[in-house]
Amino acid sequence: MKNPMSVGEIAQLSGVSVRTLHRYDEVGLLVPARGVINNFRTYTLSELDRLQVILGYRELGFTLERISEMLNSPENLTQHLAAQEELIIERIEQLSTQLNRLQKTMEAQTMTTELTPGDRFELFGDFDVEGNAREAHGR
Repeated sequence: MKNPMSVGEIAQLSGVSVRTLHRYDEVGLLVPARGVINNFRTYTLSELDRLQVILGYRELGFTLERISEMLNSPENLTQHLAAQEELIIERIEQLSTQLNRLQKTMEAQTMTTELTPGDRFELFGDFDVEGNAREAHGR
């Protein structure tokens, strides 16, 4: 990238609002260079790389504060992207398991198969029916 890009160009390219980019600047998460003549925010390739990592962590549900902590670690861009890849793979596996359980429940409903209470709550993964029943009874 030969010429730095404006905040508007980066917003359009990345799909985030100009206000979001301004907020990232305000909190020190993504601090762009400033134009020499008019003091406008300008972004270089290194800021684009950082924005990609920020948006990846946001998509994974991390707070701006936590993202800032992670980006201030000694890890480089490749390490951050690898960490995001690992988190996404883990989330895919969890969602796949949940989808399979949901499909099993839907199939049982369609076939009018009687499900046990344990089978019904298997949809929620590690949901402990008996343990939760004891806790509810205790309350």
